[in-house]
Amino acid sequence: PPPNENQDVDEFILQRVELLLLQEIDESQDCIMVFVKGQSEIEHIVRKIRVARSGWRAFPYSREVDYDIMQQVHALPMHAKKIVIVSTNMGEQSITIEPVRTVISSCRVNRVCEGLDGLRRMVPTWAPQQEIRNQGGRSGRKSSGKQVLAVPLAHLPLRRPPDIAVSADLR
Repeated sequence: PPPNENQDVDEFILQRVELLLLQEIDESQDCIMVFVKGQSEIEHIVRKIRVARSGWRAFPYSREVDYDIMQQVHALPMHAKKIVIVSTNMGEQSITIEPVRTVISSCRVNRVCEGLDGLRRMVPTWAPQQEIRNQGGRSGRKSSGKQVLAVPLAHLPLRRPPDIAVSADLR
């Protein structure tokens, strides 16, 4: 169901991603990569997996993560099982993480925008279809894989708006 009037879109999408992830965990023992919009969502999902699913390991993967954790993720063996890697869109351009078989995408990203006050801030927005396709490319690099989306691809913008369209330069 869509979000209710008291629920914000990002909260709804995070709950949807959790549900999709738990369904995938129940159906598979494969390595799963989850794309969310920011560090707080990464931490939330990692905590949830560590509490809700024994036997599964969850790794955060973002610019804010210790180098040692990133090295552990990059060193996962090809046939690693029961692993969840939770990343921002930074993981799109990352090196291949071979055991990933399933990608779950929240379809949300944070973009840097300049406000009317001249300050830059992160603004949540829908990811463009091309970015979502890039995320899907993280699965099945060395074998079959699949992608699961929190919203249908057709509901997303085709491409990212030009930076000038999201900046205060249009004042």
